[in-house]
Parts: sequence; structure tokens; C-alpha cells
Amino acid sequence: MLIGPLDSPVPVFDTTSIHARRAAEWALSVTAPNPALHADVPLAARR
Repeated sequence: MLIGPLDSPVPVFDTTSIHARRAAEWALSVTAPNPALHADVPLAARR
């Protein structure tokens, strides 16, 4: 992180950690993606 809690008067979040955790959760999920949500994405690009 480039800034910390002492550098800002408003709350700061470690977005790198948040995004990495969420990406890992998504990658490990067993829920199949909903094709209706990705109608604009070519079939070859869908997971």
C-alpha cells in the first residue's frame, strides 16, 4: 500500500488484498457462472 491509516483523515482500505482475496474466492467457487449475465462476452472467453 502506498498510503496508510495515518496518511489520511478518512478510512483507507488495502484494495490489493481485498481484490486478491475476492479473486481467489471467485476462482475457487463451485458456482457455475450465469451465462445470461455474460451475453455480451464471446463464448470462448467465458469461464
